[in-house]
Amino acid sequence: MTTETKFVTIKPVSEKNITYYRQVFSKDDWAIGLECDDKEYLTRRFWSFWNWKATSGKLDWWTDKFAVFWTDQARFEQAVLEICRTQVLRDVGEEILKGEKGGADVFAFDLRDQFMANLKDETFYTIKMRTIEVDPHAELQISAENLSDWDSVKA
Repeated sequence: MTTETKFVTIKPVSEKNITYYRQVFSKDDWAIGLECDDKEYLTRRFWSFWNWKATSGKLDWWTDKFAVFWTDQARFEQAVLEICRTQVLRDVGEEILKGEKGGADVFAFDLRDQFMANLKDETFYTIKMRTIEVDPHAELQISAENLSDWDSVKA
């Protein structure tokens, strides 16, 4: 009786030079920052998270190389797991994993744990910034109309 050993090489979740940052305000309130020289690739990575329901919000560009989106811990971790599972199936192939105990999830969970461990905890969003954004009066503009023409028509 012989056993066949299968060796699998899986690339990290992000092939390009992209850095992920996490700022945790609470379990239900995370800001995820993405930094990359390639704006198009960074946008595609955001849509990957959006497609797997890590967020329903928009990507907020702060600079040409840095953008932020909002999520929570459970949704983000589940989205990362789905992205890793898809990558494993794409890189390894369904045929190799068919019939194996745990299938693609064995590798997907390891990749997710590796990705989450490599997230950099950073403070990039301050309370002062948040206060200005939430304050509706910060964006109001006061202007006066020139009513002199209106008065002359009525007279």
